[in-house]
Amino acid sequence: MARKRKLPRYVTAVVDRHGKQRYRYRRQGLDFYMPDPDSAEGKQILVKAAEGLAPRKTRVQPKSIGDLFERFYSSAKFNRAGAGWQRLVRATLEEFRNEARDIPVSDFMDSHIETLVVRRSQKRTVGKRTVGGPAAAARLHEQLMRLFDFAHRKLRWIDVNPAREADKLFDGKGAGYHTWTEEEIAQFQRRHPLGTRARLACEIALWTGLRRGDIAKLGPANIAGGRVTAVAGKTGKGIDVLLAPDLKAAIDAMPSIGETFLVTSQGKPFSEAGLGNWFRERCDEADLPHCSIHGLRKALTKRAAEAAATQQELKALGQWSSDSDVATYTAAANQRKLADAAIQRVIQSRTESNPLEKVDN
Repeated sequence: MARKRKLPRYVTAVVDRHGKQRYRYRRQGLDFYMPDPDSAEGKQILVKAAEGLAPRKTRVQPKSIGDLFERFYSSAKFNRAGAGWQRLVRATLEEFRNEARDIPVSDFMDSHIETLVVRRSQKRTVGKRTVGGPAAAARLHEQLMRLFDFAHRKLRWIDVNPAREADKLFDGKGAGYHTWTEEEIAQFQRRHPLGTRARLACEIALWTGLRRGDIAKLGPANIAGGRVTAVAGKTGKGIDVLLAPDLKAAIDAMPSIGETFLVTSQGKPFSEAGLGNWFRERCDEADLPHCSIHGLRKALTKRAAEAAATQQELKALGQWSSDSDVATYTAAANQRKLADAAIQRVIQSRTESNPLEKVDN
């Protein structure tokens, strides 16, 4: 029986889906594929890696995943987007980029995308962090659709977007952020009354539909003439919504406000991640460990859908471009209310168009 080859520390051997043996170097702060570690080039790379230096990447293969990423990251659409959205895209896709860098884009099929999404759905521990899970898998699928759309529609490298052809792993019931119920909102408000930062954060998220990064930057300069105005960090789109009475009451109840409405205990503006973690603790204090600040954005969309807002109104409220985005956020809308509203509209329409029914009524 042949002895298993002993590889240098931090190096693992993997066989890709084409049956090719590949070597990967992974250490805190470094993650790259490399030549055979016993080769002259491989040994030089290991020496540099020991000094904390990653090797310079060679020119990407034409029409490969690496080539696609370089063009996608250089595109006008990507660079028009806010820095927060760019970070999210990179954080979601970089692992895939490193693994599939040299594979031709045309080689990917819907089954390969499904395998990637399934793998991302499995939670694992990396250092002190837990990564993966249903929400992470859903984000990966969404970003892969955008990436391969660029290859399909803009570059014309492929005839079909394999990510759009792939089956979704989740039906919406087990993925994504929990949508707050009215009872949960009331429970949070009882625990965090007016005059607290937690209550103000809740009302901002619930009445503006802003994402976490935009909430962290919101301040008095964004309020004028009874309206809230801002620029979405993710899309770069302008936001202009009415200042709801509940939100105004929460702002007026604060003893003091600085450049931003929400600040840390040291009086400094929150980072996007810092705000999410801080609000997570406030949810725990209200005995709502399954709730998050993003779930309030979904609760606002749910309220609007139940109030019979049109599709275009919902798009404007959430700063979305596609109907599928709206569908994701309105999945928790009360179907009974919506169905009843639809029936009432049919009854009203038929009554108005039939004089005999008017007489009978």
